[in-house]
Amino acid sequence: MIAFIWISLAVLTAGYSLVLINDVVKHKDQLENSSWLKTGLIGFVVNFFDVLGIGAFAPQTALLKFSKQTEDRCCPAPQQWPTRFPYWCKP
Repeated sequence: MIAFIWISLAVLTAGYSLVLINDVVKHKDQLENSSWLKTGLIGFVVNFFDVLGIGAFAPQTALLKFSKQTEDRCCPAPQQWPTRFPYWCKP
């Protein structure tokens, strides 16, 4: 039963990743002009805060806004994928 759950999770994750990659490739000219390095560092910091129990949403919102990594109109969208990926990788 546990093997079935892990296999199902792997299949769903692979399917979702393919859809996400396909969408990024299809709409790459519509992506925001932001630094992947800065955004990655912000993600690392807020996930560290989340592990400490502080939470990730408020620090990430503040850091994204003050470093001008995203426009205000699409602030919630960048917070969905990067903060969920580490949780999917945890055993």
